[in-house]
Amino acid sequence: MKTSLPRLLGLSSVLAASFLGATQTAHATLLTYWNFNNTSPAYNSGGGLLGSFNTSGAEAYTQSSNSAPGTLASNSGNSAVFIGSIDFSNIATITSPTINGKTPTGYTSQNATSGAAGYGSFLGYTVNAVGSDVAGDSLLLLNTAGNIRTKYITFSLSSLGYDTLSLSYATRLTNSVTSQQVWSFSSTLNGTYTTLTTLSPTANGTATLQTVDLSSLSGLALDNQSTFYLRMTYTSANTQGSQAIDNIQLTGVAAIPEPSTYALLGGAVALGLAFVIRRRRR
Repeated sequence: MKTSLPRLLGLSSVLAASFLGATQTAHATLLTYWNFNNTSPAYNSGGGLLGSFNTSGAEAYTQSSNSAPGTLASNSGNSAVFIGSIDFSNIATITSPTINGKTPTGYTSQNATSGAAGYGSFLGYTVNAVGSDVAGDSLLLLNTAGNIRTKYITFSLSSLGYDTLSLSYATRLTNSVTSQQVWSFSSTLNGTYTTLTTLSPTANGTATLQTVDLSSLSGLALDNQSTFYLRMTYTSANTQGSQAIDNIQLTGVAAIPEPSTYALLGGAVALGLAFVIRRRRR
């Protein structure tokens, strides 16, 4: 039985699409990453002291004065394509904040404090770590007096040239704490934020993996954007407790096929045409 040209070309197209889908799935790229391991000094578990982020290294913390809370750059040492930042200015508006594990009078020097009203670096985890990253440290949001409820941190990100985005991270909640992590997005830092999802991690004192699927917004705002913003708002029904966040990854798939993908597509089409020619010569 002879096979028509249109049918074979259609088969070739199906094969090419299958190859393309498989290639995209297998080639998710790390766009931005935070492991919070750039700390000075390290967390002191014996004294209950929090470490503070260093001002140099793969993740550089920038804070010039007491009135400027500062930002933390993403980890440029793990093959991340884009360099993003975390803005802590909203959390810094709490009463008597302990910014970055430091007292309000010690912003410009690296030291440690046992204060529990703000954020700093805590014991880290390997959950969702990239490659051979060690546990190191994590970002700790403290809620001892209940004054961080409804406060948030804001991520400045880029997806230029990429779609099929996904955000994942590890988080740990104090035992029995009732807390949620509300994620929202905006195209501008101080614009209107639209809620994406609300996550309710298990509060058992261990790190768990959390994922925010951004691919469903492909036609909305986040794909192939030079800049966009994600916000994580801390909410809690309890007045005490804390949550640690670690190994935040933003990944995406190249929106323009790589050369190897074009080779697969061309091969599939050529195979179909060759089969047609062979059949016609019989």
